[in-house]
Amino acid sequence: MLVLGLDTATSISSIALYDSELGRSLGEISLESIARHSEKLIPNIDFLLSQKQLSYDSIDLIAISIGPGSFTGLRVALSTVKGIAYASHKPVVAVDSLMARAYAGVGIMDKVASCLDAKRGEVFGGIFAVGSNNLSIIKESAIFSIDNFINSCIESKTKFLVTDLADQAVVKPFIDSGLKPINDIYNSIFLCKLGLIIYNSSGADDINLLLPKYLRDFMPGLPR
Repeated sequence: MLVLGLDTATSISSIALYDSELGRSLGEISLESIARHSEKLIPNIDFLLSQKQLSYDSIDLIAISIGPGSFTGLRVALSTVKGIAYASHKPVVAVDSLMARAYAGVGIMDKVASCLDAKRGEVFGGIFAVGSNNLSIIKESAIFSIDNFINSCIESKTKFLVTDLADQAVVKPFIDSGLKPINDIYNSIFLCKLGLIIYNSSGADDINLLLPKYLRDFMPGLPR
């Protein structure tokens, strides 16, 4: 099965093609500007497909990171995926952004905390038990203060952390609590793999009902 993965939850987003029969990636592209997602997504998907002499008809499943994350990125990606799905009649599976990042820690086969910067001194956080062919929720994705999320990690005896937090002063309390960061390992291939597991277990989502998982209401003019 050929899976297209699309993740625009953060400022560094990615697109990937994964062939489940070959068990490998057919290509990945990273994008570093949320402001340019709307103009870059389709051309980069086209490029990935063309590199392997494939078309949109070749895609069997689309996996999208549904949030939490960037308001703009999530909105643009979902609109793009809906357009592709309507035009090509391809099934879509939505994957929690934090869950997909936790699955990037599949090699450790343990509990993984996943968090993204939610601004205002808060994080989008979730805790998951990661296995090779499954992932279970220990702590549902939500908005936490940094201290509260660290306490949740300690209470659940979680050892590992996947995060996009760039400020080392912010990351330090996590490390001091005993968490081991496993940074720079995530890309949309993990989204593709987890999306396929979810699809095989639960089937496709209804694209008419899909909405971004913001977790926070958007307030115009209020800095995130």
